[in-house]
Amino acid sequence: MKKLYTLLFFVLFNFLTIFSVNAQCTQPTIQASAFTCLQVKGYSMTIGWTRGNGNRVLVVARAGSNVDANPTSGTAYTYDAVYGAGAQIGTVNYVVYRGIGSSATVTGLSLNTTYYFKIYELLDASICYKTPPLTGNVTTLATCSPTVQASTFGSP
Repeated sequence: MKKLYTLLFFVLFNFLTIFSVNAQCTQPTIQASAFTCLQVKGYSMTIGWTRGNGNRVLVVARAGSNVDANPTSGTAYTYDAVYGAGAQIGTVNYVVYRGIGSSATVTGLSLNTTYYFKIYELLDASICYKTPPLTGNVTTLATCSPTVQASTFGSP
């Protein structure tokens, strides 16, 4: 009886594996476009884009170099606007937005750092991401403190 259950499990597992590999998702046909930087303010920034024809958009960010991994269709990723707190795709590529809007504010950033973004239109029903994505990057600004210089009046 145990062998029968093992055989049934093996057949069912292989069928599901083959089915999931062969299942096709339908990508949106128009990708997001026109990446813009709307505001950079200390440790946060707001980026924007023009929407394509997906019913949601996913934004992935990476500090210091290009985002080097794409989301996997069929996988729903959690996001967090605080850089580094959302789902990680590949290594140090973080999901910072998932929604229906055309802009996102990302916080928890470091000063004097360039952040790279990939923006994917997606169809939520099949969780299918449009590739290639829209890309862009923005560098955070350093804050300045005024320097007071000592001056002398008259001669010592």
